[in-house]
Amino acid sequence: HTIKETTPVTHSPLTDEVMPPTGTYDGQHKWSPRPAGVKINGLNVHHHATTGTAGISRLVTSNDPASANYIIRNNGSLIGSVQEQYRAWTTSAYANDDDKITVEVQNETGGPDWRISDAAMWTLKRLYADIARRYSFPPSDAHIFGHRDYAATACPGPFLYPRLAEVAR
Repeated sequence: HTIKETTPVTHSPLTDEVMPPTGTYDGQHKWSPRPAGVKINGLNVHHHATTGTAGISRLVTSNDPASANYIIRNNGSLIGSVQEQYRAWTTSAYANDDDKITVEVQNETGGPDWRISDAAMWTLKRLYADIARRYSFPPSDAHIFGHRDYAATACPGPFLYPRLAEVAR
C-alpha cells in the first residue's frame, strides 16, 4: 500500500511522545489504511504481558507484525505510535481493528495477575474519554473491548479485562 507522506500526523492531544513503527513486516509498514468510509467507534485494549520495555520494542522497532495506535507506560506516559487515521495490526484479524483505536498497556507486575499501575489506568481512562469525544461515540462498555473478545487469548489479562467497564465510566 502507498501512503502519502504529507498526511498530517494524528494522535490524541494527551500524547506525551511519538514513536512511529520503524520495523517492517514482509518489507511493508506494520499498519495499513482503514477501509474507506469507516468511522472509529471504540477502543481495543491489550497488555504487554511483560513488565519491561520488550512490549514497546515489539510494537515499534521489531519486524514482528504487531503494532498499536497507542502505548501506555507504567508511569502513565502515553506514546503515540500508529497514527489514528491508520489501522494498527493488533487484534488477531485486520477487521477487528478497522473501526477501533488500539492501545497496549505495559504491565506493572507479571503473571498470573498482570496488574497495571494506577498511573497507567488513569491514562487509559483519559485516552478512552478523549477518543469517545473526538469520534462522537458514547463512552460506554459497548465501545471498549479486550483482545480476548476476538480471539482465544487472556489479553488484556485477569487484572485489566474486568476493569474495562470502569474505564468506560
